[in-house]
Amino acid sequence: MKFLKTTLVAAAIAVAPTAASAASIMLDFFSSSQLSEARDAKSAFDHSVSTASEDFEGFAVGTSTLNGLDTGIGTITTVAGNNPGASAIGITSESIVRDSTAFGRYNTTFSGEKWLDSNDNADVILDIGDTGDANRLSLFITDVDDVGAIAFEILSTNGVMDFVFNGTQKLANGNLILAMFDFGASLASEYTITLSIDAGDGFGIDDVNATVVPLPAGGLLLLTAIGGLAVFRRRKA
Repeated sequence: MKFLKTTLVAAAIAVAPTAASAASIMLDFFSSSQLSEARDAKSAFDHSVSTASEDFEGFAVGTSTLNGLDTGIGTITTVAGNNPGASAIGITSESIVRDSTAFGRYNTTFSGEKWLDSNDNADVILDIGDTGDANRLSLFITDVDDVGAIAFEILSTNGVMDFVFNGTQKLANGNLILAMFDFGASLASEYTITLSIDAGDGFGIDDVNATVVPLPAGGLLLLTAIGGLAVFRRRKA
């Protein structure tokens, strides 16, 4: 099966009071059998040691986002869906920590077990906390749109880095997306990323990392110059 690698670069935005720079969301699609390759791609993007991270291994199974789930990367909340699917468990209006594969969603942490399940809800919202001088953020998303014709969106503060996936045909069960955010400058202390889906279908989240990647002289100008560029490549399982 072929998976399309899509890199989208958003328009330049201001992420610090005194400077403007380009920011981008890049999505890399893999099959479930390509998890090792996906981890390598994530490590290459992260480039350095994380300043903040969350792999959900420290939470008890069944922990939900009720009242906000405080994690190593920030606070996670959930907006309930109107039509929970058959895979929803526990407090069905909240995302929940699981430790086994469920309906194509699974752990991506090496030697780990746990991950956060959207539990068939509409929105999973990550309010990013103190990430030091991080200028990149990455995470894995599993099993998006394996039922077909789903609109899946990644929305960010002020709409500066938005991605909309309007599936015209369903993806494979257990598909894996590496979502990579390059802010082009140090991340503001308050920043929100929302993963949104328009139907009673779920997805998993795991291995959220914020990292600092040194930007060479002139790097901001280069990023700004390529704003709006889209690159397409294909992966083969």
